[in-house]
Amino acid sequence: MKRSTTIVKCLVLAGAALGLAACGQNPFPTDGKITQGQIDQPEYAMDAPTSVACVAGKSCEFDVKASVLADMGYPNIVLTDMPVGAKFNSHSGHFEWTPTLMDREPGKTVTVYALLSTSEAPKDFGMTKAIEITVAPGGFTP
Repeated sequence: MKRSTTIVKCLVLAGAALGLAACGQNPFPTDGKITQGQIDQPEYAMDAPTSVACVAGKSCEFDVKASVLADMGYPNIVLTDMPVGAKFNSHSGHFEWTPTLMDREPGKTVTVYALLSTSEAPKDFGMTKAIEITVAPGGFTP
């Protein structure tokens, strides 16, 4: 019992000594100015799937998300080469399409391209993502 009390006292004294030794440390610069280096942020970002598997006769959906720096306005996303009957909401980034029997040819792949620009300046960022849509048979009731 006496030995554990001695160990506790030694630990308390060691902790106090370390605390006092650190008291003389000044974490702030001597000139009083606290500065932060520039944070590198990308001008833009776009998140889209690279491939989507759909089934003929069933709704196929995915989202494309994009962001640009605040002083550049808001992102504009455009999908090109969309299949017939497909819908894309450029504000929400939501794509929806119900493939038909004609779209279920074996191995058929539709490639949609997502392009990003901004509202402030029609700057094309050169950011294009290909989204491969493959349609599998089934799920369709004539």
